[in-house]
Amino acid sequence: MPMQLNEFFASPAIVGSTDISLEGVFVVAHGRAYLVPSMEAKDDLSRSVVMDYELLKPLLLSKVPAFGGGPYLYCDQAVVEGTLSLSEEGAEAQFVFRDVLSFSLTRRGHAFQVVP
Repeated sequence: MPMQLNEFFASPAIVGSTDISLEGVFVVAHGRAYLVPSMEAKDDLSRSVVMDYELLKPLLLSKVPAFGGGPYLYCDQAVVEGTLSLSEEGAEAQFVFRDVLSFSLTRRGHAFQVVP
């Protein structure tokens, strides 16, 4: 069962890398992809987990329609399972998913399996 991202941020106990499943809101905006705890936090990169947009971009575009007409290509409930690491010092986000094993989005009650 995935951990809610807000629960994770309440007590992040990451040293090195760890395998984890997190649930939150997946956002793609301004060429960046990241997971945040809620829709209200969609612009708060300090409470986000960064994902590799260039790697995910072809998968997303082939499986999930992007939003049009605004700054957000994606802003959907998501569950991501993979290897979580601390970001490099000075990065906007504190954590980054290095390897994504499973990634699903839910939009308007419809589930999309992005990875695998």
